[in-house]
This record gives sequence, C-alpha cells and structure tokens, in this order.
Amino acid sequence: MRLFIALPLPLSIKEELSRAQDRFKQFAPAAGWVRPDNLHITLKFLGDTDNEQAEKIKLAMTKTADEFDQITAVLSEFGFFPSQHRPKVFFAATDQQTQLQKIAFALEKNLAGLGFTEEQRFVSHITLCRIKNAVDVEALAAEIKKVKLTGSFSVKEIALVKSTLKSRGPEYQTVFSVQLKTA
Repeated sequence: MRLFIALPLPLSIKEELSRAQDRFKQFAPAAGWVRPDNLHITLKFLGDTDNEQAEKIKLAMTKTADEFDQITAVLSEFGFFPSQHRPKVFFAATDQQTQLQKIAFALEKNLAGLGFTEEQRFVSHITLCRIKNAVDVEALAAEIKKVKLTGSFSVKEIALVKSTLKSRGPEYQTVFSVQLKTA
C-alpha cells in the first residue's frame, strides 16, 4: 500500500479552497490542480508499506495523538515552494505552523524506530496545485492579493491515508484515524 499521514480538512475548507482554485486556474491552466476532495495537510509521506508495518504506524500515530490537544486553525495566506520566482507548488497556509510542526516532529520521532527517516523539516501547507509548465506568476500573484482567506477549522485527528495512483490522478482512502486529545 502507498501510504501517507495527514490532517483531514472539513468540507467547508475544501469548498473555500476550491473556489480559490477556480479563480486562479486561468493563470496556470496546465498545472496539476488538486481535486477539492483530495485537499489535506500532509504530515508524513510513507510510500509503499506492507500490512505489518501499517499496524506499527497506527501505534506511532496513536502515541503522537495522545501528546497533543485539538486546535483551531485559520487559513492565512497563499504561497509557493520553493519560491514565487521558481514555483513548483502553489499552496494555502494556516496560522498554526508552529503547533502543526510540533505534531509533525513528534510523529517523525515516533516513526523513526520503524525505519522511516526523521526529516525534521516541515512546513504546514495545503497543496492547491503542482506547477510543471509556464505560469503567469505575476498575474497569479496579483490575483492572490485580491483573495482573502477566512476559513477556520478544528484539527481533531490524524489520518493514515492510502493513495492509489489512477490515470485521472490519485485516489485517497482513509484507512485509520486517531483523535487528538480534547482540551
């Protein structure tokens, strides 16, 4: 199974980001736009994993979830990786970078004993598209300034997600989730 660990997003946030995507697509029509139902915050990409390893991952996720309270995040801004001058990824960020980074680093630590590399680099983001071809970055940047993100959402759970690659793009299925602590 091809797996990753993510923070799911509620429908209201997916809808807000989908409306923004629709507005921005004209500036990057050839980009790989993420389908709204696939929007999430990735904590850790695991890759091909067998069932035995998946069970151990679930334990590491549970241990991590037991360390953190649920939080409220607010969509804050749009950005580019690695930079606006050389965009490869266009994303939306939240105001909870520091707290989400703590969760990601704790998860990395809890997975390290299972053979996964501790990357210790994490930038909380919701990928809106992957850019492979020419983009009118200046026009996109100007349009971004016109869009105000307003959505807030509860970060309540950590999900283990199976990714199946298909011709129309990846298909995601949550195979396990664990709740963060309630404050």
